[in-house]
Amino acid sequence: MTSEYAYEVIAAIFLIVVMVSYKKKNWLDLYMNRCFDQLLKAGVLFTVADIVINILREFVFPESIFIRNLDSVIPRIAMLWLSVYYFQYWHALSGHRIILKSIRNMELVLPALIVTILDITSPVTHFIFYYDAQGIYHRGSLHNLIILVINIYFAGACLMAFRNRTDSWMRRGFVCVILCVMYDITIALQLVILKNGYLLSFFATGFMIFVCYMLYQNLDRYSDRISGGFSRAGFRKVIQEKFKYRQRFSCLFITIQNFQNILSICEEDELTGVMGEIGEILRKYGGRQNQFHIHGSDFAVLQQKENESVQLYEMVSQILPGTVRINNKSIPISYGFYMLTLEEAAYDQSEFYKMVASMKKMLKDQLHDRQLLRYEGEVRRNIDLELQIGRMLKKIMQDKRCDICISPIIDNHTGQRHAIEAKIYMLRENGKTIPEGAIWAVAKEMGYVRELGRITLESALELAQKERILEHGFKKLIVNVTPLHISSETVLREYRFLAKKYEFPLNRLCLEMTEDMSVPFERLEKYINDLISEGVTVVLDRYGDNVCNLQGIMKMPFRVVKISEKMVERYCSGESDVLKYQINMLHDNGWNICLEGIDNQQRYDKVRDLGDISYLQGRYYSGILTPERIHLYMEEV
Repeated sequence: MTSEYAYEVIAAIFLIVVMVSYKKKNWLDLYMNRCFDQLLKAGVLFTVADIVINILREFVFPESIFIRNLDSVIPRIAMLWLSVYYFQYWHALSGHRIILKSIRNMELVLPALIVTILDITSPVTHFIFYYDAQGIYHRGSLHNLIILVINIYFAGACLMAFRNRTDSWMRRGFVCVILCVMYDITIALQLVILKNGYLLSFFATGFMIFVCYMLYQNLDRYSDRISGGFSRAGFRKVIQEKFKYRQRFSCLFITIQNFQNILSICEEDELTGVMGEIGEILRKYGGRQNQFHIHGSDFAVLQQKENESVQLYEMVSQILPGTVRINNKSIPISYGFYMLTLEEAAYDQSEFYKMVASMKKMLKDQLHDRQLLRYEGEVRRNIDLELQIGRMLKKIMQDKRCDICISPIIDNHTGQRHAIEAKIYMLRENGKTIPEGAIWAVAKEMGYVRELGRITLESALELAQKERILEHGFKKLIVNVTPLHISSETVLREYRFLAKKYEFPLNRLCLEMTEDMSVPFERLEKYINDLISEGVTVVLDRYGDNVCNLQGIMKMPFRVVKISEKMVERYCSGESDVLKYQINMLHDNGWNICLEGIDNQQRYDKVRDLGDISYLQGRYYSGILTPERIHLYMEEV
C-alpha cells in the first residue's frame, strides 16, 4: 500500500487549528459540545498517530513488517471510530444522548468493535489485509467490510438528523447527508484512480469536522462579555439538559446584595470591570465552563457535588473584592451566597427556578454579608411548601375545581347565623392546613390569581347549591377574591353566568377583598361599583395587615370591614389598644365591622366592650370546617 503522509500533515494542522480555537473560546458543558470535543480530539489523535507511523515506515524502519502492518491498521481503525464519534455527535445535535461506554448501548458500537478486532488480527488471519513474504500488500476477503460499517454509522447519523423535526431540521439533515456522500466519493475516487482507499481519508474527515464546527458549534451564542463566562441563556440551557438526563448537580449562587445602592451612585457600565473581576475569580476556582452571569447582580457556578460547592464558597467568599473604586469613591460591596443541590429527578425544571427565586428572596431578609444560605431546615420546609402549593395549583388549573372549606359568621346583634365564608382548602403533606394567604401568594407569582378566583367562586357556588346553604338560615355566601380577579371587563358577565348556572342570587353573594396595590384605586372603585349595582356585597378583608394606602381605602365603596385576626389577638391580649381607635374611625366612615379571631369565651367577652360590632367569626363559633365535615354541620344546623 503506497503512503503519502503530506495529506495527513495538512489534515492534522487543520484540525489542531480548530481544536485550539475551540478550546480558547470556551464552551458550555453540554452533551453536544462534549461529543464534538471527543470527535475533534479523536480526529487529531488518529491523524497525528498516522503521521508518526508513516514517518517511522519511510525513514526509521523501512523493512519492519510490524510497522507496515501498523501503518495499514491505524487508518482503518481511525476512519472506523471517527465514524462512530460522528454518529454520536449527530445524535447529540438531534437531542438524543448515547453513552458509548455504557453496557446498554453496546449494540451500537458492536459492529465497530468486531471490525476493529478483525483488522488488528488481519496480519495473522488475512481477513482484511496481509503482506506476503516479499512484503507486497494484499486485500483480504473482508476488505470492503470496513467501508460498509463506516457507511452504516453515517446512515445512522443521517437518519437521526432527519428524525428530530426541530428548527432547521431539513437543512441540518441535508448537511449531514452531503458530508457523508462527500466522504464516500473521496474514498471511491481514491480506490479507482489512486488505488489507495485511505490517501485522502484524514483530509476528508478533517473537512467534515470543520464544517460541523462552523455550522453548529456557535460558541459565542451563550458567552457573556461582561463577566467573561456564560450568560443567563447559557445557564438555562445547561440546567435544561441536566433535568432532561436526570443528572445530579449542585449550584452556588452569588449575588451583590447592595447592587441597587451602587447603581444609585454610578452607572451599570462602570461596574463592568468589577463584574469581570468577579467572573474571573469564579472561573479560576469553580472551572471555566461552570461560571454564569445570570443577572445584573447575580452569578452562578455549577458543580457536580454539594461538597464542591461548599469548598468553592469557602474559597471565593474570602477572595471576592470588598470595595470598588468608582469616580474616586470607594464603594463597599455586600455579597450573599445561597446553594442548591438537587438529587436525581427530585424536582422539575420550573420548580428549580422557583426554588432559586425563593432562596434569593429569603437571602435578603435573613443573612449578613458573605454568609451562606443552604437548602435545609426551615428554608427547605418553606420552599417545599411553596412547591407543593404550586403543584396543587397546577392540578386545580387542569381540573377547573378546588376543595372548599367553610367558616360560619355570626350576627353579633341577634346571635344568629349570618353568613358562610368559603375558602380554598389545601393540606400539607403532613396533613396540616395550608394558610389561604400562602396559597394566594404562590398563585400571584405563578400568574394564576384571576383564574383561581374564578375557580374558587364556582366551586363555592357548587357547594352552596349542593348543601342548600341558603335554606339553612345563612343570608350570605362569602368568597375571598383579589383586586386583580375582579378587575376585568368580563367579570360581571362571568358572575351572571355562574349565578344562573348554580341558581344562586347575586344579592346573596359577598366578596371579601384584600388591598394589595395591584390595581389603581380609580379602576378598582369602578369595578366594585359595577358589582354592587348587581347586588353583590364587597367587604374589605384583613384590615390591619395589608392596608397600604389608608386614605385611598377610606374612599372605596365598602359596606363592611373585616378586622384581621392579628389585630384582634393583640387587643385581647392587652398588647395594643389600636383596635379600639380604628373601629371608631371606621364607624365614622359609615362601615360595619366584622371581627375575626374570636377563638374563645375570653376573647368574646373582651370585644363586647368595643361598642357596635356587627359580625363575629372564629373558633368560638366552630371555626374552619373541612370539606368532609361540611355536610354533617349543615345537617346539624
